[in-house]
Amino acid sequence: MLDDTPLLHLLQDHLAPHVRWHNQRLRFLAAFLPALIQRFFAEATLPQRAVAAFVLYLLPTTERLVIATDRTEWHFGRTPINIFMASVVHDGTAFPLVWIMLGKAGSTSGAEQCALMRKLLLVVPPEQISVVLADREHADARSAI
Repeated sequence: MLDDTPLLHLLQDHLAPHVRWHNQRLRFLAAFLPALIQRFFAEATLPQRAVAAFVLYLLPTTERLVIATDRTEWHFGRTPINIFMASVVHDGTAFPLVWIMLGKAGSTSGAEQCALMRKLLLVVPPEQISVVLADREHADARSAI
């Protein structure tokens, strides 16, 4: 039996006017689509520019953008996974646009911070940015940009 989740109900409600099927078939389709999408993204490599363009397309364009940068690190066994990313903030949620996988543990360097900003400016024109938010780790990059 399929889980009774808000996502399942949302998909069923959106599909129902377009797919005139019996409720059980519609329910199956609503449950199958997220699994299919997850499988696709698990096996596909998407260019960051395509991800950023898609995210920006989905957001309202009436305002200049608030960009937040952050770094997250965890370990997979003994291997450090260290990601430095720039995200667009909308309604209190940060949506990743571009990122750099750091091949080391620990904080970013000024050069890595500048590299992330260069990647960001390839997908977002500077005049479209209202502010870039960062924590104290990124204080060294201000003079380098």
